[in-house]
Amino acid sequence: MTTEEKIKGLEHLLRKCPDVITALQASRLIHVSKNSIHAAINEGKLIAYAYRGKRLISKADFIDYLAATTDDETAWQRRQRERMSHDE
Repeated sequence: MTTEEKIKGLEHLLRKCPDVITALQASRLIHVSKNSIHAAINEGKLIAYAYRGKRLISKADFIDYLAATTDDETAWQRRQRERMSHDE
């Protein structure tokens, strides 16, 4: 899957998401801790802006981050591949 295909899929998944989200909202969207989002911001992997004590993330930057950090392979596909290699 190309990066463009990932971005298109993520845009579809997040179509109802506001254009600007907080770190807490981002963490809830992808089911990770808020600390994980803050770590990505501090490492320069995710762009965020400080405003009144909150980290604000644009939807476009969040999608770019997800496209850059997600696997092409789903968990189910990975388990299937591991089972097949284990059986050999």
